Amino acid sequence: MNYDSPAEIKKVLDDIHVTLKKKWGQNFLVNPGAREKIIEFIKPGKGDVIWEIGPGLGAMTEPLLKTGATIIAFEIDWGMIRYLNRVFSSYPAFSIVQGDVVKTWKTAYKDCGKPDKVMGNLPYASASAIITSFVIDGFVPDAFIFTVQRELALRMAALPGTKSYSSFSILFQSAFTIKERQDIKPGSFYPKPEVVSSIISAVPSLHVPDTSIRDFFFHIVRTGFLSRRKTLLNNLLSDKDLKTYPPRMLENAIGQAGFHRNTRAEELKGEDFIRLAKLLQKLK
Repeated sequence: MNYDSPAEIKKVLDDIHVTLKKKWGQNFLVNPGAREKIIEFIKPGKGDVIWEIGPGLGAMTEPLLKTGATIIAFEIDWGMIRYLNRVFSSYPAFSIVQGDVVKTWKTAYKDCGKPDKVMGNLPYASASAIITSFVIDGFVPDAFIFTVQRELALRMAALPGTKSYSSFSILFQSAFTIKERQDIKPGSFYPKPEVVSSIISAVPSLHVPDTSIRDFFFHIVRTGFLSRRKTLLNNLLSDKDLKTYPPRMLENAIGQAGFHRNTRAEELKGEDFIRLAKLLQKLK
């Protein structure tokens, strides 16, 4: 099919009796230049195992399969699944995992092993939940190539002290480093979304917390950002899970980590939180 044509996409959707659902963020990338840029970022090669989240009607699936890569697609819409299985039935290197990727990826990982790369046009409503799920459970492939809402891309790349910097920024940057980002205008999609999107390419970070403190590190980061108006110390003091630490101990740990008692979470880098988590765990 002509993946550049909204009219043809609409006709195919009508033929397979699929009604697009806004909650699933079903927007098709009809800009061939943007699709080519994504392929350029992915650098697919023969034998590569690539997870594709939300393949839709296969606009990216087809060129990836033609490179000799193995594609494991995650799709939630049964109508799309039936269509994809029919269209790509001649490719033994193509398979589909049905359902919400947040609920299914761990089983796919267990059954199929670690992919070389993960890519997809992520739904606006669930992109952060998908990425957080990967990071929290230590899933770090060699590269992520995602299309996400520009606002989320800015949060992923944000630096301390900036408006977009948040606990999500630190969680993402604890596992990945953004290499490249290119914006895509709403008119590049069908149906046309109300937001600007960004293509992001990310590789594993050099500051990954070791598994012995990872869960505690994530907890400290989230707690630190509970209220941006409060200091890091006051946010930690208000957390019920940290009540085992006397207030003076928390204050001393912040000082030993090299921060002032009035320091706010948005002033700190991910490695600062790793250092604090290690100190607190040692004190415990």
